[in-house]
Amino acid sequence: MDPVDGEGFYKRLYAILPKHVDFLICDSYFKPIVAIEVNGSSHYRPDRIERDKLVKQAFSDANLPLEVVNVGTSFINSVSRVKSHLTAQAV
Repeated sequence: MDPVDGEGFYKRLYAILPKHVDFLICDSYFKPIVAIEVNGSSHYRPDRIERDKLVKQAFSDANLPLEVVNVGTSFINSVSRVKSHLTAQAV
C-alpha cells in the first residue's frame, strides 16, 4: 500500500494521524533514533491490540526501532535495549 498517493489516501492518513508513541529519542539534529511505547493494562483491549499492530507496522516500514515497555515488568532489559540503540547511533 502506498501511503502517499492513490485511492483511499485520506482514509489511510486519518487512520495514522491519531497514532503516537510515548517517547521519541532523537539525535542532536532531531533525527529519530528509537521510539518507546509504554504499555499498561489498556493494551490488552481488542481495539488497542489492533492499534498497536498498526503502530508496530508503521515503525517497521519506517525502519525505525520501536521498543515496547510493559508496565509491571523489570525495566532493566528495556533500558538496555534503548541504550544499545543509542550506542549504535554514536558509532
